[in-house]
Amino acid sequence: MTQILALGGGPAWGTAISFQPFLPSARLSQTWIEGQRRYMTIQLRAAVSGDAAACGRIIFRAFQRINDEHGFPSAYTDETLAARVASTQLDHPEVYGVVAEADGHVVGSAFLDERALVLSIGPVTVDPPFQRRGIGRRMMEHLLQRAGTAPGARLTTDAFNPQAISLYTSLGFEVKEPLMLLTGRPKDEAPTDARVRPMTADDLEATAALSAHVHGFDRSNELSDCLGKCSPVILVKQGRPTAYASTLSLWQAGHGVAETDQDLQALILGAASLSASPISLLLPTRQSTLLRWCVHQGLRLGKPMLLMSIGEYQEPRGAWFPSARM
Repeated sequence: MTQILALGGGPAWGTAISFQPFLPSARLSQTWIEGQRRYMTIQLRAAVSGDAAACGRIIFRAFQRINDEHGFPSAYTDETLAARVASTQLDHPEVYGVVAEADGHVVGSAFLDERALVLSIGPVTVDPPFQRRGIGRRMMEHLLQRAGTAPGARLTTDAFNPQAISLYTSLGFEVKEPLMLLTGRPKDEAPTDARVRPMTADDLEATAALSAHVHGFDRSNELSDCLGKCSPVILVKQGRPTAYASTLSLWQAGHGVAETDQDLQALILGAASLSASPISLLLPTRQSTLLRWCVHQGLRLGKPMLLMSIGEYQEPRGAWFPSARM
């Protein structure tokens, strides 16, 4: 019997997706492997810690292929780095992973971050020899089923990947923001009328309020995980926090919000003064004033990406930038 998932819990702003009920050991599709006169059974199961190496290999290969085809450097420089990223996901109790297997070998993986009210999806990857066979769709359908009555879910994808955009659109996702990767060191010094400092646990309540104001939900659980790991920073202006970033040196994991464009600019300059690492962030290009300022500061434009969403979406109020998983 076909089931319906309605993210958001109601017809006023939900999106319906039809799919077949998932069974952990159910046969989901048969894939014809070129050069071999046999079919392979594709099965889904929950990912476990022991899948890190296999997931890392697939993540590396999938991103290397699409980026190489379009002349962009991949976010994953080798399989070891990709495996570390996968391991971080697999070992987290609030991140759910699913893998696709062909004859017992992992050929795809996908992750659902459940740390906030609005969920984040990614990375979703399939080993290149097994792509275009419906495996990514099956994994996405399973993640959306697991999302249940969550208000919504978000993801980012390369703007030059038509297959991924087509898949997500067919499942009900909508493009919400064009994004641009920006990297480099800003030329200006940090302003003297505001202070940028490392974030502490005492700041979580204030940063939750900032996120709720800009996006409609807070990300305290994610920020708590970042403390002591990702170098989160906060801007204090006239004794009051007005901006924060989970990190400004790793765009895949870094998100930030600010009350105004000027606050985000001050946050970027202040973060640069605290670290020798280059600034790295995904900036929504509709924030034209901020984009122009970043260009004037000497930040280099990298690859274009898209933020896509299903279910509830509040137009951001203030300045902001997402992580690779929103």
